[in-house]
Amino acid sequence: MSPSVILNTLNEIFVGRKQLPMYRHSWFQSNAIVEVDIMAKGIPESQVSVEFSPQSLHIVISDGYDTTFDLYDEINPSESSYTVLKTKVEIRLVKKMAGVQWPRLEQVTSEEEQTQKTHDRKDWDTIEREIRGDEEEDNQDDDVMGFFKKIFADADDDTKKAMMKSYQESGGTALSTNWADVSSKDYKNK
Repeated sequence: MSPSVILNTLNEIFVGRKQLPMYRHSWFQSNAIVEVDIMAKGIPESQVSVEFSPQSLHIVISDGYDTTFDLYDEINPSESSYTVLKTKVEIRLVKKMAGVQWPRLEQVTSEEEQTQKTHDRKDWDTIEREIRGDEEEDNQDDDVMGFFKKIFADADDDTKKAMMKSYQESGGTALSTNWADVSSKDYKNK
């Protein structure tokens, strides 16, 4: 016996009712519509009822499926429609305000909203300051590096040798432009 048959039997015995079917649903949107798909295979059209109201969608399938979506935003009930296909019930909701993107299908209750706020709280001002601070540091680094590149580009061969030797041998801790001093110094042991 499968687990679902056992569960339905236990529900009938202890609760006095069969377990209601659950269908997976998905949704997507464009600027003008929101489409909700209820993945109910092989349901005859005569057994499906969909009711539209400005802020909700109520779906009933005769096998016991009964659900209501409290929609995120308003729709035009008279222009909305549904189609029963072999693999799903396709519901087309016409947005009252075209162009408004819904972040989710349903409204969020105050409890869900509080939970979401605590998980997703971001201080965008702090993030912006961090980004600007990184950009300023990058600009400062670029200014300093640009300065040394200009000195190196405009230098004679002895100055270039002095800069390369002092910088490389010191591991980046010293930079000299005087070849007379650098040629006799040992930067490795400092």
